Amino acid sequence: MAKDLHAVIRLRQWDVDEKRRAMGALLRREQEIVEQQHALEAELKREGEAARKTEDAGFIFGAYYQRYQMRRDQLAQALTTLQGLIEKAQDELADAFRELKTFEISQENRDKREAEAENRKDQVALDEIAMTLHRRRKQGLD
Repeated sequence: MAKDLHAVIRLRQWDVDEKRRAMGALLRREQEIVEQQHALEAELKREGEAARKTEDAGFIFGAYYQRYQMRRDQLAQALTTLQGLIEKAQDELADAFRELKTFEISQENRDKREAEAENRKDQVALDEIAMTLHRRRKQGLD
């Protein structure tokens, strides 16, 4: 029976590991989006400086700025969506970890009870040996 619980623990551990990997992928994607936002802001700053230096660039900058706003909004929306997925993944990971811990604690309790039962059996056997030796010595002295 105890081996069955070890198999369940291994399965739950695998599930937790999979959820951690998925969470890591989501967090990496979030970092990529944040980096893209920073790069976009740096690009806007460069383009704005270039537009100020050239008279004709001001006309082109208006079109660039519209594209910038659209891209900024897309990144913000992607980040918001991804953050919702991250929250859901965190909840799923926490649930999976809680389940794993429940099985691990149950297994520890089972192992403890089995060890106590084994110790009681050993103690009974040792007590029997001691009583037999005591009887033999007592019979030999009388």
